[in-house]
Amino acid sequence: MLRVRATSGERSQSFRALLEYSPGAMLLTAYTPFGTTAIRLYASGNRVLFLNDLENTTWSGTPAEFAASFGFFDATPVTMAELILGRRTSAPGVNITYDPPAFPPKHVVVTRGSQRLDIEHLESSYTNAAVEEPKVPRGYRCCVPPRL
Repeated sequence: MLRVRATSGERSQSFRALLEYSPGAMLLTAYTPFGTTAIRLYASGNRVLFLNDLENTTWSGTPAEFAASFGFFDATPVTMAELILGRRTSAPGVNITYDPPAFPPKHVVVTRGSQRLDIEHLESSYTNAAVEEPKVPRGYRCCVPPRL
């Protein structure tokens, strides 16, 4: 479980999130202040699926298309998951600080220009289970690009 503060220029959002990771795949579930699901971001290989549970919309595409649409860093979602977890210590054009500088870190700061992620690891657990792609709920409107 994570506490995340995402800043891009003058805009900022804070939320709690659950990050699931297995080699080559990740699922980030962000929650509202009431504990309901706000968004789900799944990535594996050359596929990204973004579910906006607040607006009942969905989008899918490549990691490059996601980065261009979402506008937050240029790293793929799987690379960002590895940075957040401390499994990777660098990505092109991204500065990262781990506190403590050991695995697992308690606090992670990822910056690139005016974009910044402040992540506090609240609770961690480990399993060998593969991360599964979420199913798109019936009635979700397709092809709505994600945004911060």
